[in-house]
Amino acid sequence: MLDLHIHLLPGVDDGPADLDAALALARECCATDTPLVAATPHYDDWTRALLPDANAARDRVAVLQGEIDRAGIPLRVLVGGETFLSPELPRLVRDGRVPTIAGGPWLLVETPMQQKPLYLEQVFFELLAMGVRPLLAHPERYGWLHADPHALGELVARGVSAQVTASSLTGARGGRQRALAETFVRRGYAQIIASDRHKAHKASKANTDGKAKASVSTLQAGYEAASALVGPERARRLVEDNPRLIVAGEPLPTELDDADEPRRPSWLSRWLRR
Repeated sequence: MLDLHIHLLPGVDDGPADLDAALALARECCATDTPLVAATPHYDDWTRALLPDANAARDRVAVLQGEIDRAGIPLRVLVGGETFLSPELPRLVRDGRVPTIAGGPWLLVETPMQQKPLYLEQVFFELLAMGVRPLLAHPERYGWLHADPHALGELVARGVSAQVTASSLTGARGGRQRALAETFVRRGYAQIIASDRHKAHKASKANTDGKAKASVSTLQAGYEAASALVGPERARRLVEDNPRLIVAGEPLPTELDDADEPRRPSWLSRWLRR
């Protein structure tokens, strides 16, 4: 399996605090049949001092890969980044300020959690026109998609892809996120599953109050949850086939299953029909 959304780089965001923590997470990836990952640190105002451009991510991945190899961990790490949607995002991509997945055409993007940005469809249209393929991170967390789940289907129909999180599918993030993640998988709105892990399981067992955290699920657990929903063949595409296509820079097949859902014309679909 391939995990294309994981916070593995140490000391840059809310992922592993240091190299030892990063190596512990790397070992767990291999132990759960995930020998290839894309390190996707946040690229936003919070991390700009440490990650000023895409080269910074490449340099840090190279250093981490060397440490992983020295530790004898059979994990391959690709470059990536979790970029924040803004009107400037197409320019940041053109200027090499944010990294794409494995240096190819795919860009992992997150949006504000509650309100749908007015510029969302315009930015996605500009990225697609540049040959950049947006991969929407964890859509099951966004309030604006809870209010209108079919909006994700509209985006996918126009060339955007989506990544649901393993811990959402397993229920570790609560029933509301699980229900929406399951809807996206069943309808074909989600093209890949990723872990979005930030810590090794043992390091995430307890918070500062000593209470167990419930938000950790491996990619293997996500595959098993998806397999129960849509069968092992479709689930395998979500954790192996489609992630491999992304790493190779190829487009993804879409299998939308929402014929019974009424379509509400979006700004993008109206623009394309002009």
